[in-house]
Amino acid sequence: MKASNIIYVLFFLIYLILPLSCNRSQEKGQNSENKIVFNITDARELGINESKFLKKEYIELYFSDSTLIPAYSNLILENENFIIFSNRTYQIFRFANNGNFINFIGKRGNGPDEFIEMRDVRYNIDKNQIEVLDNKAILKYNPEGNFIKKYDIPYPAFAFSSDNDSYWFYLGNNISFSDYKLIKTDTNFIKRNDYLLAEKKGLPLIENNFNKSEYLTFRESFNSDLYTINENELVNSYNIDFGKFKVADNLLDNQMMLVEKLDNIEYCIARSYMENKKYIFLLVMKYTPKKLEPDLFYWIINKTNEEETIIHIKDFIEESYLLYPQILTTDDMIYFLGYDIANSDETINHNSNPEIIKIKINEFFQI
Repeated sequence: MKASNIIYVLFFLIYLILPLSCNRSQEKGQNSENKIVFNITDARELGINESKFLKKEYIELYFSDSTLIPAYSNLILENENFIIFSNRTYQIFRFANNGNFINFIGKRGNGPDEFIEMRDVRYNIDKNQIEVLDNKAILKYNPEGNFIKKYDIPYPAFAFSSDNDSYWFYLGNNISFSDYKLIKTDTNFIKRNDYLLAEKKGLPLIENNFNKSEYLTFRESFNSDLYTINENELVNSYNIDFGKFKVADNLLDNQMMLVEKLDNIEYCIARSYMENKKYIFLLVMKYTPKKLEPDLFYWIINKTNEEETIIHIKDFIEESYLLYPQILTTDDMIYFLGYDIANSDETINHNSNPEIIKIKINEFFQI
């Protein structure tokens, strides 16, 4: 299926969650003031040449044969350091804030201190631990890479995060296990609350459902609702109005029909949702039938003055950092991971690591 293949190339390995599906759902509902409208006609163009004029900070990740980072990796902030992990190679790297490699964290294998699938990785700031979600298990390591403990969990989760004294697990439409897609547990993984009825057998993807910027956020594919997790509660923060590019509800209710139709309809989905005290940052993809690559947009909203901008990334080049926004920090910086092709004569040395690139978010309002 073309749409799945494109997302695979852009983000990392993705699997379809087939519909398999206790306490009741407690999410706070929508209100009439939380709808945001995606006006694609207002989009401004940002290409490789125009990106030369963005003010950037670079952190070079120093290369050695043992620390070559694959493309389509993911970035996490660990205090002053960086955690980078790849779902394609099952590696977790740790770098200092100056780009020097420090150590690996864990490895793939069948040993008691090793993970098999590495479905998701998180930094638990409260415990200063790196946590790896495996198949029905969480493995914990200290930042130096030393194994702490493996916790068996009863939940077949595909993504997870933690918030204070709670863990959040995303199950998808696994109705053989639960009538709900999202669950919250205590740190012993026993006491449980359930959220988001799995009544629609849409087609969620294994992806980066949670994002820990200043706010902990949650989203899922083909769902126009965006959530923040605040004081251990799930809050429906926004509902996106994609207008004519919305995936029709009758398709979401019928998985087989959705699979058949995706290559033949024009639609938009939010692929990333980040938020801090002042800004909302959304990465939106628009799919067009018979077009090999999706159109990529940054949608940035200033919450203090309601100013917003939509930026169309017009040069879809796989190595470009512009395709991989990673983190929105409290000081309004967006972190990217990739290559600045505009400053490398449009050629990439694949025997070098990508860079971490930081851009002040208000730079995009100047385009």
